Amino acid sequence: MATHDAKPSQADIASLESAFASDPSSKAYQPLAEAYLALGRFMEAMVVCKKGVKAHPDDPEARVLMGRIYSDQSKDRKALQEFKAALEIDPEHVEANRLLGIKLLAQGDTEDGCKCLQQAAAAAPDDQQVLEACKKWGVDPPPPPAPPEPASPPPTPPPSAAPTPEGQDVQGGNLGAPPPVPAAPPTGQAAAAPGMQAPPSSQPAAPQPQAPGFAAPVSTAPSVEPSFGAVEPAEFDDDASLDFDDPLKRRSKLPAMVTLVMLGVGFVIMLGWWGIQARAAERVRIADDLLADAQQLLGEGSYANLLKVGELAEEALDYQRRGTLGATAHAYLAYVNVLRWGEHLDGEPYRDLATRHLDASKAEGRTLTVRVAAQAYFDFFSGDTEKPINELKAIVDTEGNTSAVLSSALGHMYLWVGELREARRYLGRAREQAPRDARNYVALGEVARRQDDARLADRQYANALRFAEDHVDALLGQSLIILDSPMLEDKQAEKFIDKILEVPESELSARQLAMARFARAQLLFAQGKESQAKEEQEQALLVQPRNPDIHLMIGRRLYREGEFQAAEESIRRAIEIEPNRAGFYIEHARVLMSMPGREGAREAVQSLERAISAFPDNPSLRILLGQAHEAARDFDKALAAFRQANEMREGGYPEALLAMGSLLRRQRDFDAAKRRLEEAEELFGQRNNSRGRSRAIVELGRMELQQNNIAQARGTLIRAVEIDSEYPDSYYFLGRVLSTERRRRSAAREALQQYLRMAPAGEYREEAQNLLRRL
Repeated sequence: MATHDAKPSQADIASLESAFASDPSSKAYQPLAEAYLALGRFMEAMVVCKKGVKAHPDDPEARVLMGRIYSDQSKDRKALQEFKAALEIDPEHVEANRLLGIKLLAQGDTEDGCKCLQQAAAAAPDDQQVLEACKKWGVDPPPPPAPPEPASPPPTPPPSAAPTPEGQDVQGGNLGAPPPVPAAPPTGQAAAAPGMQAPPSSQPAAPQPQAPGFAAPVSTAPSVEPSFGAVEPAEFDDDASLDFDDPLKRRSKLPAMVTLVMLGVGFVIMLGWWGIQARAAERVRIADDLLADAQQLLGEGSYANLLKVGELAEEALDYQRRGTLGATAHAYLAYVNVLRWGEHLDGEPYRDLATRHLDASKAEGRTLTVRVAAQAYFDFFSGDTEKPINELKAIVDTEGNTSAVLSSALGHMYLWVGELREARRYLGRAREQAPRDARNYVALGEVARRQDDARLADRQYANALRFAEDHVDALLGQSLIILDSPMLEDKQAEKFIDKILEVPESELSARQLAMARFARAQLLFAQGKESQAKEEQEQALLVQPRNPDIHLMIGRRLYREGEFQAAEESIRRAIEIEPNRAGFYIEHARVLMSMPGREGAREAVQSLERAISAFPDNPSLRILLGQAHEAARDFDKALAAFRQANEMREGGYPEALLAMGSLLRRQRDFDAAKRRLEEAEELFGQRNNSRGRSRAIVELGRMELQQNNIAQARGTLIRAVEIDSEYPDSYYFLGRVLSTERRRRSAAREALQQYLRMAPAGEYREEAQNLLRRL
């Protein structure tokens, strides 16, 4: 028996794939599925083996192989089903009995597990794997069959018995022995009626006496008047056989023949019904397994898995187009196609497919979680952002709701509209509900990246890669972190980008391919290879000329390079393409506020007011509006915008409180500033946001430094470093405080150097360098 340990090479895989593709209905599925299984490529193994099961439903080997695939993934329930299905086809199948026995014994089912191993040993007594399994589990193999006993000589027939009177035993017995007592008939069995023929015996039959009251049969046929009209009496030859020609006999046999025919027809109908039911049950089972696999892949979050979910759902529809399973398959296909259309920008045809599958799934009248998510995404990508967010929030916030799919959808929508706090909240919930879903880690990385927390973003992308090796969006995120960093590690970024571009284009969405080319272009820009960079950027735009993220990131790069006007134009282009993304308005306002003079700040105010009219419930936009008013030196309007943002969140909004406290500190209203900053620190702490706490504490330290409370400021800033050791600004202000104390100048140098290491192009770079020169 094969041990299935060989590791096939890539050339072997290619050859097997070619053989299977040329004739999918042949046995070529088996070696290909074995090869995938040996490499741990379970999804491919399942898809290929299921096609083998479909093409060869009466082959137990296909079932055994499918059971092994499930077993290697620790899907024990499905593995048991497959091994049992194989034994229904061939009860003596050695490997099915062996594997089923081992699985049952491992689950504690000693009795049935031992029986299976003994059955395997009986069928293959010399099989080493079977013998090893028996030894491991302490199962005694069945003893070999005993040799046949020598045949005994036939008994001498006794002499013919004389007729016995009625009631006397007619069976022969030992001479001199008393006659045996007649046994009572078994329960439920009637005694033989007088005149019925006795069962045949090896003894010569004794003459039976004529039963009283019965006349001897008449040898001539009586005259019969047919019920369907007068017929002349038939004349027969006395010597002729009456078996077939006697009308009376024909009529007497007719009911029996009809009964037999009816019984036969009924038996055939029952067999057919049983076969139809068995096939229907088998189709349901296969569809259910396909959708279970689709659900698992949906929870592993990569684009390649999204495509496989679609393939599995399509295959499930081949088995079940109606009922719950059909509705579920349509719901999965709606989900896949709406994400391909809206998130991955694969094109309008996928919008039409999403519509069709949504309608087909709704026709069954059942509420399915994945369809609710698909409908919400569809509405969101169609431009109605408020409705799906509110509907999902009402469902997700219901007590006891544990749907990772809905929490994830809501978190992604908040991310896309720029509500980063709410995005982090619901994505964090989705991560707890589905800890292996890489897509949620990628989205959390994007939240951190937009909040300029590169270290946290990198950790989230790394978490995604733990659960989905070579996850394209995670690799893209890591690349963009490096490209956004002043300390560009171009070799590391190049490694990530090359890894993405090694993925077959059939497994990349249009957005991913365009973004990978764009990331390469940004790398070339950073390396000073401007002509090559522009060419690569053009290639990215050729793949997706209306990809708003590309235009946004072009604007970000230009902003970092100080090209504020060009940056503003590029981000405005992103807004024109996708006006329903509040995050784009936030980026646009930041660029405008960075322009020299107050004119840019005033333009930012106008842009943000337009955005707020479109997104009235977005507090982040109001905070940024307050900052724009502050840059334009309109402090009363700035404070009013911060207060409005704070009131939009029940219990207060710590980001708004922090913005208010910072403005009040700069206005030297220290008592009011302290109240707001302490409230912000408390709220950040309640939400386990260490970065937010550290920022609020740094503002408190800066206020104490303004008041010349050096010792108090030093303790406050040390606390900020302890709470979040990766926040660079805390090191700069701590270094400033320590530099005022002669005996702490060494510690001041260390803190300032740490700041420059962590933020070599940070806001306080020049001040830190000047302080170090003086120290």
